[in-house]
Amino acid sequence: MGRTFPTDREEKRQVLLEAVDRVRDTLRAGADEAEANATLPPATVQALDDAGLLALKLPAVLGGAEADLVTQLEVLEAVTYIDTSAGWCTLIGAAAIASLRDINAAAQHLMVSDAAYENYGQCLLGLPEADPMR
Repeated sequence: MGRTFPTDREEKRQVLLEAVDRVRDTLRAGADEAEANATLPPATVQALDDAGLLALKLPAVLGGAEADLVTQLEVLEAVTYIDTSAGWCTLIGAAAIASLRDINAAAQHLMVSDAAYENYGQCLLGLPEADPMR
């Protein structure tokens, strides 16, 4: 979550839509596997996370995009157009991660490591390496 996003709405929108374009090939490559296994392939999840798309709704103070609703819908539509499963998981993952906004930002940084974020996302997406007790 150590990335920064532009504060200007249009710049942020462009950055996020460009991120979708960067992961397009990975999403397409994993679409059939996601459908067959009823879960996103790890490469797809990693690509979404690396591109910052799972931080779509996360407050800026926590390193997220804090995108406005219209931008969120445009980004989710763009991902879903490529792979419906990835679009759904991006919506669910971004919403779940954004729920961290209810935790005091300073306490959150002290309590939740990068490994915990990763494990949380793996649990949400049902990946076999997820450990709900970690």
